[in-house]
Amino acid sequence: MRGEHLSALMLAVILLSISSISLSYSSVSTSAQPSHGKLQHLDFTLYDYAYVVLTKNETTAYFEMPSNYSDGTLNQTVYIVAYGGNVTLVGNDSNVTAQIKVFNGSYGFVVVKIKQTFLNLTSIVLEISRNPKAFAGVENEVPQDIRKKYVKKPVDIIKQKVVPDFTKWLKERGYNINNVSKAFLAVQAAIFIYLSGYIHYNASALPRTLADIVNKHQGDCDDMSRVLMNLLWYYGIPAKMEYSYVYLPLNMTMPIEGSYMRFLNAGPHAYTLMYIPTIGWVSLDFLAGARLNNPSLVEGESLTAEVTQKQLEHAKKALSKIRYAEEVMLFKDNEIPSKLRTYNVNKLTTILHGMLLPLIKKVTLETGLSITSTTTQNTATQSSTTTTSMNTPENHTGTNSTTTPGTTQRTSTTSTTISSTTTYSTQETARTASQTSTSHSTRTTSAIRTNAPEANIMNEPDLLGFLLLLTLLVIILARYTIKSSSGGSANTS
Repeated sequence: MRGEHLSALMLAVILLSISSISLSYSSVSTSAQPSHGKLQHLDFTLYDYAYVVLTKNETTAYFEMPSNYSDGTLNQTVYIVAYGGNVTLVGNDSNVTAQIKVFNGSYGFVVVKIKQTFLNLTSIVLEISRNPKAFAGVENEVPQDIRKKYVKKPVDIIKQKVVPDFTKWLKERGYNINNVSKAFLAVQAAIFIYLSGYIHYNASALPRTLADIVNKHQGDCDDMSRVLMNLLWYYGIPAKMEYSYVYLPLNMTMPIEGSYMRFLNAGPHAYTLMYIPTIGWVSLDFLAGARLNNPSLVEGESLTAEVTQKQLEHAKKALSKIRYAEEVMLFKDNEIPSKLRTYNVNKLTTILHGMLLPLIKKVTLETGLSITSTTTQNTATQSSTTTTSMNTPENHTGTNSTTTPGTTQRTSTTSTTISSTTTYSTQETARTASQTSTSHSTRTTSAIRTNAPEANIMNEPDLLGFLLLLTLLVIILARYTIKSSSGGSANTS
């Protein structure tokens, strides 16, 4: 456990350091400011390319991507502007899914544009952390529909073990649970779960059960966030989890049960939010600063209290049946590499495949296959057997289609199943999506998800969180040394 002064210093400096490592956004502009936070407007483009090296069963999968999403403090609209390879859009005008056929040698990509407006509430969170009476008295103003939907019954182990441990920790810091506001309590709970050392960060390829997390005091971002969400529910505080890609300057590759994924500027992440009347949804993410200072491209929200051992076993079984390579790249619109600024499907396929080729070769060699293989190509109208080289898939005859900027776009939303879905809209007249209330029971790290519901499990080594913690610790030490040597103290100006 850390002492009161160290925890307060860490929170202040982490929030400051989150701000210091945030990139400057030329696409961000401010308009008439709300009463709380700073309004930011952002435009991004996401590229997702996947290549299936080997699968035991031919099936279909769905690309996992940011979705139309709005909850009052964040509004996000998404457009599929290009897709190709063995990808098709299926469904009707109000429910279109980006689907990829999965077989040996299948491949495909989607290009997605994201427009987002969100409130940077970093200063509000820091203010709450220092004021035990912050937003006191507003608890009774929580709308009934919010309370009914976002305050659930916590899992027993939270009540039996986490609540007593948190109560003791808070008392050691000089606070009584009965004499602080719900907002202050929520921020302290986030400090306790994310920063105090109660749960030690330990990356995992799959999520853990709550019993495993609490008894071993180990977990990564989604594990910690699930515990925190349950803890807030215990105190009657509306809370939810969000899954997203956090926009950060990183380039990392994750191993996933024999497959590999590369993430560029797109960190797969999960975090908890609380609801405060008069403000709305406020991020408590002290790991990556999602929706505080770092943009979070939201895929969906979750109210799932627990992940069962049966679900984990199903996920492992599903993952063992496929070997693939995939890359997810996220760019601000004004920083897209010139070679990717094209909607020509064949050209874009060749470029994306070339960028992923090292990982494709790695998966191929580790699977025991030769680099050149015979694959069965399926098209919308026929099936044929084609001998291809992994150097380029441009001769593959999968469904290739795209839309031209300025024409009818497809706006992504999230279905209640495991697939990402889209609805038709035009970019010029696109409206902010209405609130998405989808509950993701679990999530795969892969941006392509299998058709089996039991395989919809979060599979996240979460190296992002580990790298961020290292970065923040370095910044903390540097700032603390500078302040100490100059006789200053941490502040938020």
